[in-house]
Amino acid sequence: MRRLYRKALPFSLCLSLYCGAACAANPFADVPPAHWSYQETKELVASGLVDDYTNSMFEKNRRITRQAIAQLVGQALYRINEATPSQKTSIGRLAAEYHSELERMGAFEGTPSVEASAAAPPVHIAPETSTPSIDERLNKLEKDTSSIQSWKLSGWANMENTYGQRYWDQSDHEYKLEARLQVDKKISDSLDFTFQMAVKTYLDGYSALANDNLGQEFPNSNKEKIFARLAYLSWKPAPQQELLAGKFAVWLAGGFLGDDYLKGIQWNYATDRAWHFSLLASRYEANTDWPGMAVIPDPSSPGGYRLYRNMEDRNIWYAKIGAPIGRTDIAVHYLGANSSFTSKDDTSIVALTLGGRWRNIDLGAAWGQNIEESGHNNMLKLQAAKTFGKHNLIAQYWRQEANMDLPLENGNHMAWWGDQYSRAGLSGYRLIYSYRFTDNLILEGFYGNYRSLAAHQHATKYGFTTTVQF
Repeated sequence: MRRLYRKALPFSLCLSLYCGAACAANPFADVPPAHWSYQETKELVASGLVDDYTNSMFEKNRRITRQAIAQLVGQALYRINEATPSQKTSIGRLAAEYHSELERMGAFEGTPSVEASAAAPPVHIAPETSTPSIDERLNKLEKDTSSIQSWKLSGWANMENTYGQRYWDQSDHEYKLEARLQVDKKISDSLDFTFQMAVKTYLDGYSALANDNLGQEFPNSNKEKIFARLAYLSWKPAPQQELLAGKFAVWLAGGFLGDDYLKGIQWNYATDRAWHFSLLASRYEANTDWPGMAVIPDPSSPGGYRLYRNMEDRNIWYAKIGAPIGRTDIAVHYLGANSSFTSKDDTSIVALTLGGRWRNIDLGAAWGQNIEESGHNNMLKLQAAKTFGKHNLIAQYWRQEANMDLPLENGNHMAWWGDQYSRAGLSGYRLIYSYRFTDNLILEGFYGNYRSLAAHQHATKYGFTTTVQF
């Protein structure tokens, strides 16, 4: 913002001011575009010395009243010390032309006059109090916009293309578009509110059928639509404590036990010695927009499939305690649910995760067991990640046995490993590479090979995603 100078005009400029017949002109008379004062004022606006706050005063060379031009000339007088020599000469001519209007506006009152010739009227600069200072203007602006201050707007759009086949079915091309718009509002120093709208579209037949965005009347009523993905309060009474309440996203055990959103309450706490704790009590509704209905083989139709989903809502609770031991972060987790995607059985999973860094490579390992089952109830995940410049590479090995019964999404790109909702048991590996073109554009490619532990059939999936964020 330009500083307003309120100093007396230079002596040489005052000598150039004179009052002619225009002093008595009607202030509301129009000034035509051909008039010299019209053109010189327009040049001052174009140079940036004078602000046309409407950005349209000189549009299409429309006529302007003398009073309106006088107001711009008044600005130029206050900014005279910023003007070039030729602009000062022009301002002097304009001040003389519009002297009577400027005098009525008070532009020549309140300060000692500068000595001038007898032919020129004394020119005064308005007192400091006649126009608000920069600080006063900023304070008023902050007060006027207080209702929208501390709002943060962000967004995210993603396109995913997946090729390959499911281990029990034919090859498919899965094509998904998703977009999210999020607002965050700071209510107080310790309380924040987050709200996120999302829309997801499946353009291939398989995914559209599985998620019902072609309008079929399946029980999950999961039509393509805009929905509220997140809506929660975050309270931080102290830097090491946080309480979430509402509908929020979870990343349980680093995604090993959960990667989705649900409704509930979550408390996170960290000590000065880096011990960290989490408690979660929540509800996962069967009619949530994602995941949709599972696609499973249809015994009555060779080579065909049908849609299935356990329609019962499920209560989910989770607890974690972790601490650094040397260079390794170790955490113990517990996840419980009254049903899973693949059965109505209770799920009780205990898990152990380890994470560390070796030669600038992030290493992770996770093991879990569903103690509600007596056999084939383990899951293992090993991961190595390396970031170098704008590049990021992740390698994973993953094994989920038939009776693991995880109730949520679990890990990177699990959405395109949709067979996880079966109880056949799966194992495989994935390679995920991403490149950040800019802070707002990311391209990612992935490749994976996996097999059914029951049928010993292999399948491959690969593809790419493009993400734009702001």
